[in-house]
Amino acid sequence: IRPPAAGGGGGGVLFGALRHVDLSANSLDAIPPSLCALPKVDTIKLANNRLTSLYASGGGWVCATPSLAHLDLSSNQLVDLGELPLQLSGERMRTLSLENNALTAVPAALSRLSALSTLGLAGNPQRQVRQGLLEKGTLAIMEYLRTMAPPRATQQTTQKPASAPPRTCRTAPTVLLRVEDMPRTSLSASRRRATLI
Repeated sequence: IRPPAAGGGGGGVLFGALRHVDLSANSLDAIPPSLCALPKVDTIKLANNRLTSLYASGGGWVCATPSLAHLDLSSNQLVDLGELPLQLSGERMRTLSLENNALTAVPAALSRLSALSTLGLAGNPQRQVRQGLLEKGTLAIMEYLRTMAPPRATQQTTQKPASAPPRTCRTAPTVLLRVEDMPRTSLSASRRRATLI
């Protein structure tokens, strides 16, 4: 599959409007880069090929396809999913078929595909998701993967409570009264003068 050359008439328009691509059973050992030029593609079938890795360095999944909802990678020889889980749209992806590959692990990053309704994992040597869980279906698998995913870094804005204004301890001034010494004979005790010191 190749995008039409520049100036190739209406081919570019038709190519960009493709919504369904079936490349099954073509002995492909790498993802065609031209898939990145399909902004409206809804379904891609790559089953029964010779894909072994989806890391970009190994000819794997190298681009985001925001409109993609159904992806079939079953019956290949995949040992990993590379960057695929982070490239797929979490809001659009509905079906991901990975049956009959050579996956030894299921990346927890698949749990970010919140709209996924069908996840096929049968026929892989992985032991992370047990058979009993596979039999329970996609919802149970996704719940399990979410427990395995590292917690998202959340920025929590912690507002410090407004500190109370410092208390001003007002202590009553110490007042000392001194009765001036007066001759006892001149004034009675009730008439002695008091002075503030």
